[in-house]
This record gives sequence, structure tokens and C-alpha cells, in this order.
Amino acid sequence: MVLAPLLPGAPSHSNNKQANDATKNLSVEGDGIITGNLKVGSLTATSSLTISGTGTTSIAGYLDVAKGLEVGTNGGFVFHENAPANTLFVNAAGLIGIGSSTPVQELSVVGDGYFTGGLGIGVSTSTAGALETSGKAYFGDTFSAIGTGTSTIPNGDFAVGTTDFVVTKNGRVGIGTTSPSKMLSVAGTLAVADASTFNGQLSGVFSSTEKFQVN
Repeated sequence: MVLAPLLPGAPSHSNNKQANDATKNLSVEGDGIITGNLKVGSLTATSSLTISGTGTTSIAGYLDVAKGLEVGTNGGFVFHENAPANTLFVNAAGLIGIGSSTPVQELSVVGDGYFTGGLGIGVSTSTAGALETSGKAYFGDTFSAIGTGTSTIPNGDFAVGTTDFVVTKNGRVGIGTTSPSKMLSVAGTLAVADASTFNGQLSGVFSSTEKFQVN
């Protein structure tokens, strides 16, 4: 390996190269300038920096790559040189931020997410388009189920609020109650705007203006 002449004022080769070091072929203590390619473990490399071999390359300080980064023969890990700031950020605690330099959980994402497969929370899933959780799911705003398929809850009850609207796993519906005893149980006042038809027994207290047809 040949070092090109240094710029005026830079340390000389003799200050930077220790040819007789028993553990290093080249040791640079000060500044150095290489005008050609730097090849480590390879004599045929054409890139600016090529490291070949089966060992581990360690960098104790920061690594600043201005022209992008690609890792792996098949490009398994790629960073484009024009990627915006904090595209991928890992802080000192190991928390990962995507689009954020201040992640608050193991993974914090600022922006939208797109999954071609399923998303499992506490459970593994391989069903494309499915969202599965091993515990409870909380929605802070509107929840919409869009599509022509059927949304199912295979086990357990479904509730909106604590007692507002409950569907038990045996198919009973409760309004104002968490334990409906009939197919439809309403704990409270029931208002029907139009004429209604009921098949079976109907009991209760009704006003004279209400109309019911009992079959």
C-alpha cells in the first residue's frame, strides 16, 4: 500500500507509519491522505474502501457515510444518500425511531405504516391484511371496518364502552348491561319511532300512544 504525498503542513509519512509494529502493518497516529483506493484484504478492489475477509471490522467512533450505504451482496440493508434526517435512528438505550430522533418505545414511527402481510400484537400471524392481538385492543378515535368481507370475533365478548353496547360470545346483545339474559336485553328506556313487529311475548309498561303488533 502506497501513501501519496501529503499536503503542505500535514504530518510526514514517518510520523504516520510504523513499519516495524509487530501487530499492525500500517498504523496512522495523525492525519493521512490517500489519493487512490484503500484495499484491505483485497488486491483487485475498485471501490474507494474495500474490506475483504471473514473477520469482524470494528469502528470505535462514529461512521459518517455521505454517499449512501449498502450492506450485503443482495443489498439487504440500503440507505440512499438523499434519505431525509432521522429516517432510521437508534438512541443510546436501543430504542428505534423511524422518522424520529426521540423514540419513546422500542419502535416509534412518525408517519404512516404499510404492511403487505399481517400484523400480530402479542401473537404471531401470517394472514395477510389481518390485525391480531393476544390482549385487548383500544381505539382512541373512530374505528372503521371497510370491505365486503365479514369481521369476526372468534372468542370472547365485544363491547362498545363498558355497558353501552355488548355482544356476548353466545350471541346475546345487551344495551346498558354487560350480562344480557335474552337475545336482546335493554337496561333502560326503549324508544321506537315507527310501528314494530315482535314474534313472541312482549311485556312491560307502555303509553297509550305507542303501537305494537304482537304475533
